[in-house]
Amino acid sequence: MPVRALTQWQAATEVTWGTPVSPTVRLMGVSKSAKMMAGNKTGIYEDVRNGFQGSDLVGLEEMGGKADLPLMATFEDLPYYFDNAFGQASPTGTGPYVRTYQLPVGSLTAPRILTLVHGNSQTGGGVYTLTGGLITQLKFSVKLGGPAQLTASFIGKQVDTSQSLQSLSDRSVTTIMGQPWAVYMDTWGGTIGTTQLTATVVGFDLTIDLARQVVRSVDAVAPDTWEQTGHKVSLDLTLRFNATAKTQVDAYVAQTAAIQKQIRLKQTNSTQICQLDVAGTMTKNNNIYDDQNEVLTTTLSYDGTYNSSLANQFKASITNSVAALA
Repeated sequence: MPVRALTQWQAATEVTWGTPVSPTVRLMGVSKSAKMMAGNKTGIYEDVRNGFQGSDLVGLEEMGGKADLPLMATFEDLPYYFDNAFGQASPTGTGPYVRTYQLPVGSLTAPRILTLVHGNSQTGGGVYTLTGGLITQLKFSVKLGGPAQLTASFIGKQVDTSQSLQSLSDRSVTTIMGQPWAVYMDTWGGTIGTTQLTATVVGFDLTIDLARQVVRSVDAVAPDTWEQTGHKVSLDLTLRFNATAKTQVDAYVAQTAAIQKQIRLKQTNSTQICQLDVAGTMTKNNNIYDDQNEVLTTTLSYDGTYNSSLANQFKASITNSVAALA
């Protein structure tokens, strides 16, 4: 009987979307709540019958696959997910190595398409493969007192049993924690990373929807390819209510024009860096006062908006000691 403790997630980079390859890396920090599921759809087609049992006309309409991976963010593994979401980066430097990312402006950067393999190879266990894995949504969440959390939601061509788990070792990774983060908030026309919000921010939630979908034709029940039609960025920034937070709240309570900000979220751990840059417009009216463990807080919400200085609405860079991703 398979046991949960021996279940794992592995991955590899596909050359052709939907053509699986043998795993080359064990994914680290994946939560026990991570799931893979087939995206198959079967229909029952009602017709006129001389009876009460209903139709027995059925058919397989489509095949597909999905996976949801909640995980602890690490400096070493973030590039696997960012390469998939934003396009495969070419690292610069000679160690540490810097990988930069941004949302597409005029054209797409080719993503690192992943084969995801999940399961348990014990007797009675099963090993399942999501082919053509592409992230449709990324959520990056930071709270006090624990690791930063990343949730990657994948779609794919299909789930099958074509691949086996390989004998891959754990890798040394460094957890990105909920503190310390340097958070900067600058004017729309200013220089991002100038004005730090010190002793104020207690957490943030960054969500990026990538508007990816599989594309089908009458040739087969499995999809032919995929496309990306846009993106949406949202950032919720939670502040402890102090003089700094009050300045921001007073500004939007009395606003006479749209409020737009450039926000940098940055954690540095020795030579390792995770930097997330967002340009956004405040569109949501949140509660002026909330509380977190009986401490007064307020949340500022921003929707991603193109900024000419940033030349995007979202950029990121990851610095680590990994020269090449397996």
